[in-house]
Amino acid sequence: KSAAQSHTSTEATRDDDPIGDIRLEGQAVDEDGNGVAGAIVVLGSAPPKTTTTEEDGSFVFEQLVSRRYPVHARSATLVGGPVMVTLSETSDPVVVRMTPGAGITVEVVDAENQPIAGASVTVPSLESIRETTDTAGVATIRNVPPGQTIVAAQAPGYAIGHSLAIVSSDADTVSQNRITLLRGTKLAGTVLDHKGNTVSGAHVVARSAGSFFHLQSPKEDGVATDPKGHFELTVPQGTLQLIAVHDEHPPATSERIAVGDSEVGDVVIEMQEGATIAGRVVTSAGDAVAWPTVRVLSKAVGGRGTHRQVIGDKDGAFEVAGLPKEELLVHGASQKASSETTEVDMRSKSRQKNLTITLAVEGTIAGTVVDENGDPIAEAQVVATPDFWEGADIEKLRARGPAFASTDGGGSFTIRGLPDTKFSLRASRGNQGGGMGKGIPAKTGDSDVRVVLATSASIEGKVSLSDGST
Repeated sequence: KSAAQSHTSTEATRDDDPIGDIRLEGQAVDEDGNGVAGAIVVLGSAPPKTTTTEEDGSFVFEQLVSRRYPVHARSATLVGGPVMVTLSETSDPVVVRMTPGAGITVEVVDAENQPIAGASVTVPSLESIRETTDTAGVATIRNVPPGQTIVAAQAPGYAIGHSLAIVSSDADTVSQNRITLLRGTKLAGTVLDHKGNTVSGAHVVARSAGSFFHLQSPKEDGVATDPKGHFELTVPQGTLQLIAVHDEHPPATSERIAVGDSEVGDVVIEMQEGATIAGRVVTSAGDAVAWPTVRVLSKAVGGRGTHRQVIGDKDGAFEVAGLPKEELLVHGASQKASSETTEVDMRSKSRQKNLTITLAVEGTIAGTVVDENGDPIAEAQVVATPDFWEGADIEKLRARGPAFASTDGGGSFTIRGLPDTKFSLRASRGNQGGGMGKGIPAKTGDSDVRVVLATSASIEGKVSLSDGST
């Protein structure tokens, strides 16, 4: 889940992965190379998979497909990853190196900045983490993977609250966060389709009408409608909008709702008829591409922000349902190649059958990632984004999204399936971003790009008003 995912985000909503036939083996080890027993390992599949390491630190995930997965591990005293694994039938076992992790201190307060004792504080992406605030409204979560993560807090009588935490890679650092919980009001309603029939299994979430960033995903955090299409939520007071998602309908938004002390009932969310695109992904020679990644998004930049990602089956077949009936862009990719973007007009039809996506784009950029001393960095993540400042066409390339690769033991990487254009390359360790500054320029066909990954640093501070209050 994106750390700041909004309804119009370009972050792809991932459909559940199909059941595959590939096995991922690995081992969690400590700083001395010894296996870590009893560590919880999380695989970033859709939906995520979790397992526990054996006595020697080994672990296995089965029934996977060929795609890129993040893997991280956490024990009582150590944390490791995420390690990005580009999985195939010939992939080597993955090693997750675990070290002491940093912490997060969360202060939970009400609208008057008074502490809330007994609140439950969790990291939704790490199911094993749950702490309770003390009498000062403070809870500390230790040993959290570095990078961005979402923290949630709940307490009786209040609506759930969220915060975006930045976790340091320094084990001695504890990030400070505050979550303000607002008094909750019960809100109930029904989800209907375009014919007035109730929709069962839709996921509904409430969002502040004035917020630009949203830390909740309807599919992962929303309340599911019952067989009669009914739902109930505990929501904060204020002006809200409800978002509903369903596998067979495009996302729907309610009218703005003013919520006060009194319960709100009979809210109706109407979902429009969904469109479906089905087809097959093939190589330039016409052969099927096993487990292809297919992305679909709105052609209009100012549209509703539809952005879906699915994994095709072993024979290259794919189907994407619940799309809006509008002009859409479709893009396919594998670990070796990608396609040009195909435009599909769904304004006057509900289903597009037999769409063929050909992976004929095979450009590459290769190089090495090194530290400030020139030593190669293994297991670094390299991302290539089109360099729009140097003339890359955003309209032609936005369906692709960024391209990724991981370095091997010698710091080498190769990014594949690139069109002929200019890119900007950045590298990072794990999920700690490579920075927002100017990247390393590269163009398709370059084979000796050198990316220097500087030692990370941090700045801590406090924002206050002139009277000293935060």
